[in-house]
Amino acid sequence: MHPLSAKFAFLILIEAAGPVIAEPLKNSPFFYSQPSELQFGCAVLLNEQEETLAGKLDKGSVDERCAAAMDLWTGHSRRHAARVVGLTVASLPESQPLSVIKRHVEDSLKPEAILREIRDGENLWGLWLACLKPHESLVLELLAELDKKQLNRSAVVFALGKSGDKRALQPLLELLKDPDDRLSGDAAQALGYLAFPEVEQELIEALSRNSSWIKVNACSALGKVGSRRALPALHRIANDKRYTGALSVRSRADAAIQAIVKRNPEAETPNRR
Repeated sequence: MHPLSAKFAFLILIEAAGPVIAEPLKNSPFFYSQPSELQFGCAVLLNEQEETLAGKLDKGSVDERCAAAMDLWTGHSRRHAARVVGLTVASLPESQPLSVIKRHVEDSLKPEAILREIRDGENLWGLWLACLKPHESLVLELLAELDKKQLNRSAVVFALGKSGDKRALQPLLELLKDPDDRLSGDAAQALGYLAFPEVEQELIEALSRNSSWIKVNACSALGKVGSRRALPALHRIANDKRYTGALSVRSRADAAIQAIVKRNPEAETPNRR
């Protein structure tokens, strides 16, 4: 039997038996691969096997693409999980392997399955699932995770931002002022995803912090929620020749300016120096 056929024959038997709920996978092969949203800096270590599988998501037969997607999903590839979800909702010819991976992903993204993963499975994988499929029932658990002050706090912060829930607002604003530049910058990013306009002043103030990480993420967040009030501070950064390097603070400020002007055409952009 062809390896692909054998693999999906086993999965189809599981499918026939009932809903596919993955057991927690310890030491999953791609577990420590960071998604781009959670990368701190520009140095990225890639897993060759993971990237090879990711390359197959867009090539080959539907069955081959589904096999790659299954390997990435069960391997807890946070880096490519969103692409796997995208495959399950794409307009593809129906097949049994496609039905299996769809059911597998759908079951994994149910709120109760995400909670189980956060509490008893791979915590980081569960937190990333909460980013991919926000649900109001997850917010209290995420806030509890935030209070634990664990190593995974950046992932918790990002999930709270993706939740779009008002209960996440005050905790994220408090973290925006945290002396830990990494955590404060993550909070700025999350506030941008939360997208409440009342955070604008705090984000403008964050631009004065002496940290490129905070500045970059505060600029991005203001690009999403800022008004013309943010333009003077953003222009100061965009015009400051000191802000060079991998994080590209000036270009991020310039992108935020363009986004604000697009939303508010009356906010004309002053001439750059």
